[in-house]
Amino acid sequence: MSGVLVWDITPCCLLGVTVGLSLRVSGMLYTFGCLVLPSLAARSFCRNARSVLIAAPITGLFTCAAAFVLANHYDQSPGQTAVAAMCGAAALASLGRMAWRRGSGAGV
Repeated sequence: MSGVLVWDITPCCLLGVTVGLSLRVSGMLYTFGCLVLPSLAARSFCRNARSVLIAAPITGLFTCAAAFVLANHYDQSPGQTAVAAMCGAAALASLGRMAWRRGSGAGV
């Protein structure tokens, strides 16, 4: 097997195992919320893919940490609270981007 093929197959297999195990442990809503929503929020305020790769985990980490604290304080489910907070962060980032574009006179 060539080295390139190994470097193509290994990350795909590791990603599949990771997503499969996280689905089993934490559930579909939390897993896909943590996969999709932070990158959606980061995409709204980043200019290139490299900065999205840096900003998305940071956004997810801080949003989930704040949501877990709020869920503990108000005795709510932490997974659903975290997904709701990430939805809010993605919506605020999108609204902020639209407001910034409208204020700067740039087109959509």
